[in-house]
Amino acid sequence: MVNSFNYDGVSMESVGVRLIDRPIISQPKITESMQNVPGKIGELFFGNDIGSRTITAKIALLCKSQEELNDRKLYIDNLFIKDEAAEFPLVFDEDPLWTYYVHFAGRTDFESTGAIYEVTTTLTFTCSVPYKYGRQIDTNILSNVHRFTPLGQQKTYPIFSAIAKRDTTWCGLSTTDQFLYIGGKVNVETGEIATTLYSPVLTDTAQNMSLWQRQSPDTFKQVANGTVGKGSYFQQASDDINVKDYGTNEGKASEWYGPALKRMLTKQLANFKVTFRIQAMNRYKRAEGKIELYLLDSASNVIGKLGIKDNGEGSEQEINIQIMKSDGTYKTVGQFKPTVKNSKTVALNKKQKVKKTDSKGKVTYTYVTLKETINENNSTNDFTDFYGNLILEKVGNQFYASVVKLDTKTRNEIGNWSAMWTDTTDVFKKDLAGFVLYAGKRAITEDKNGIDYKDNYLSFCHLVVEERTQIVQEEIISTSPEIIIYEGDELVFNCETGRVYKNGQLFMDAMHIGSQFTELIGGVSEEIVFAEDFTWTMHYRPTAY
Repeated sequence: MVNSFNYDGVSMESVGVRLIDRPIISQPKITESMQNVPGKIGELFFGNDIGSRTITAKIALLCKSQEELNDRKLYIDNLFIKDEAAEFPLVFDEDPLWTYYVHFAGRTDFESTGAIYEVTTTLTFTCSVPYKYGRQIDTNILSNVHRFTPLGQQKTYPIFSAIAKRDTTWCGLSTTDQFLYIGGKVNVETGEIATTLYSPVLTDTAQNMSLWQRQSPDTFKQVANGTVGKGSYFQQASDDINVKDYGTNEGKASEWYGPALKRMLTKQLANFKVTFRIQAMNRYKRAEGKIELYLLDSASNVIGKLGIKDNGEGSEQEINIQIMKSDGTYKTVGQFKPTVKNSKTVALNKKQKVKKTDSKGKVTYTYVTLKETINENNSTNDFTDFYGNLILEKVGNQFYASVVKLDTKTRNEIGNWSAMWTDTTDVFKKDLAGFVLYAGKRAITEDKNGIDYKDNYLSFCHLVVEERTQIVQEEIISTSPEIIIYEGDELVFNCETGRVYKNGQLFMDAMHIGSQFTELIGGVSEEIVFAEDFTWTMHYRPTAY
């Protein structure tokens, strides 16, 4: 018999599931990036785009009774089928040193082996990131200069832990071409500290939804072209706050509707910087969705808005960062609409599946034939499946809007856009006092006919609010650097998620401009220099295709 496998910590052999053929692990999808240059022989090659990979495994349920067979069918379907945007570890016994992170993509119908209570089926999994990961390697750093060769063959992002031996003003590490530094912003020649431009006011890591107040159609009526859905609500996930239910539309059929949350600041800010991190994943081409952060004054009137929306038949999205006068007039500081790609309209089959749930929760499916033709578009742009920061900064009568797209795995920057506008008439001058988080959908033909489809995944991931100092003339304060790390403090530099923690709390404010989260490559010798007066530990997982 071929060896079994382990999925999400569950041994398939222990639950009566047997692997009856060797798994088929596909090569990652590879797309060449080429550019034709007129007048030049050949084309320019810009590298390969590496996509996902699939894994198929043929399994058998070998049972002794109909009841046992029914139980095992029920168990594996509920083990594998998930509606959350998460991937789980998969390890095959024939290659136990490597782990794949997969989501379940489907299975074939059960087929009889010829025996009464024995059936087979083929499972299909997808690795959105096609790496396989080795077992974690933990290394105690014995010298402030550490030379080693990482295991594996591809990029890996380590986690460094540092425990302070004494009070200090900084901590960091560096490789031959990267450095990671936290500490006071000091002029290394004079020892002087520049006036602080940004003072932290609020950091919300989207891990405690109880800090926000749920809104209703009656408590928040300022949604742009929409309403708060009746009965709508967000839900708390491990690392974000996302939409659980859009509720029912109390407004016009063409308007947006969905859940809203409100949170006020402890002080009002005349000058500020707001960094709003979100994820907006396109799960159905025709779905229309948006997520927005409304800026409020002390009377809870809207004075600005940062948001992304998908309002067409394709998967392209646009981002708008705006400010607002008391009369409801919006001024767009930055409208960002990257070039649309792969635009092609396709007419869908008029016969569509309809999902119905009765009062007891039983789900049945029927089919409906639509009278009208519905179209979808294959169009995408750089904001399709967006993860990143939307930023608005106010300094006097100047407003700065920017968008930073991040890699979902490393949190490293992979694109940025910016714009600036000056309020020459000085009419946009309300102080910032709070926020409303809103996510909405717009009903499409599928909603009106009960046709089952997946709404876009919309989530709030992080919010940072800083008070911005308005400097009339350059000020320099001569003083000693501030002690920010005390004996016994533990710092964690998580290069995989792009975050720094002190004693378990997010500690990003002291990061020095130019810092990069360390990247290692398996098989390539590396030298890392660590700050002294700390006890250092390094953890990483080898990777390979």
